[in-house]
Amino acid sequence: YGKPAELIVQNEQVELDAGIVQQLEPALLHLLRNAYDHGLESSAQRLAAGKPAAGTISVSLQRRGNLYRLEIEDDGGGIDAQSIGEIAKSKGFSLNSTRTSSELLAVLCQPGFSSSSSISEVSGRGVGMDVVVAQIATIGGKLTLETKIGHGTKFTIEVPAPQLLVPCVLFQVGERTVAFPTEEVLETALLSSMTAKMSADDEVGMCAWTLTTDRGDVSGFDLANYWQFAHRSPSDTAVCIRTRQGADGVEIWSIADDLLGQAELLINPLPSPLIAPVGLLGVSLQSDGRLISILDPIALTNRLASGSRQELDYSLSTLAIEQTKPSAPTILIVDDAALMRRRFEASLTISGFITHTCNDGLEALHWLETNPTPDLMITDVEMPNMDGFTLIDRARQAKITIPILVVSSRLSEEWGKEARRLGATDYLNKGFSTPELIAKVNLLLGMVKV
Repeated sequence: YGKPAELIVQNEQVELDAGIVQQLEPALLHLLRNAYDHGLESSAQRLAAGKPAAGTISVSLQRRGNLYRLEIEDDGGGIDAQSIGEIAKSKGFSLNSTRTSSELLAVLCQPGFSSSSSISEVSGRGVGMDVVVAQIATIGGKLTLETKIGHGTKFTIEVPAPQLLVPCVLFQVGERTVAFPTEEVLETALLSSMTAKMSADDEVGMCAWTLTTDRGDVSGFDLANYWQFAHRSPSDTAVCIRTRQGADGVEIWSIADDLLGQAELLINPLPSPLIAPVGLLGVSLQSDGRLISILDPIALTNRLASGSRQELDYSLSTLAIEQTKPSAPTILIVDDAALMRRRFEASLTISGFITHTCNDGLEALHWLETNPTPDLMITDVEMPNMDGFTLIDRARQAKITIPILVVSSRLSEEWGKEARRLGATDYLNKGFSTPELIAKVNLLLGMVKV
């Protein structure tokens, strides 16, 4: 294709579950094709920008506690967020704000969205970013994006690791027991063995300590500040911990009250609707009822190095804030066509809804009997085992009063009348666009006023 490029695979010795590999393969292939086709510039453009003529795409896999982190990064031209937002607006997509990386990703992952005006045989149009997100979501993973104009783009896929015991180093912090994955800890030292000074200026941020090491002065972060934002004076027997550095290479040591030893822990993520604050991998429940917090030092270091005191206070206290937030609306999708279920799931998930899918009316009825009632049900009509009309009738007889949206390929007015007679709330033809679907769902959930 006249565009030379090098593919670099890093950490290839890290093993990933074969089942996860199989499910991730289409998403990974799509991201690699996009990186080459859309991310990398031509040799002439690269030389003009002072870059090597050949582009670089790197793939890296890491095990981070109870997560696998797969990164696909190119050194191309980056994604122009403003241009993407304008394209989304011109084409009538419901999501078009690109002020942050997460908003930009949400715009890119809308079903049917493309920033290219022509079809390419490299990246093609067979699989969109919406399907990539849906594939990752089916294994409990998430996709994030970092991009910088002129420097390149990085997509990061995080998927939960199998329930395995993770070797950890345990520390005492006040009344809490805190752990770092052992592979992330590089060095420990007593606070008394180095020169340590605490700034008298309360505006210095979370890293109030300066530690003198054999490599020079570094910042020190008192782990007690992860939960309480007040500077204190640890004892001379406190332990300083050097961990792996973040993406910017900024070295920040953590400070704990004592080193307790090592243990293999089963790390559990926080249950929904709780959202973990920055730097928290999860918790481990002990036989005596104690909960051990397992921290991700790289994520924590990245945020400490880049954020202001106010930003850090907000980020690290996210857990307390999120406990009071209501969970996102839940939508049950019933359709015997796998592609249609996937389209619904991708469109609704990227718009912030929680989705569950069933193959037919009978499966949906059993699901409704054994799970909390969803906020909305979307159902097809023509399905095996139990059709949509029967499902609606049974649901209403069971006193299920949630809105029910019927989506069918049938254009007949009689079908719409019959659906409403049985208790359906509204009817939508399968020729709908994504904005039409989201608008209809928001209307039925009472999120917008008529």
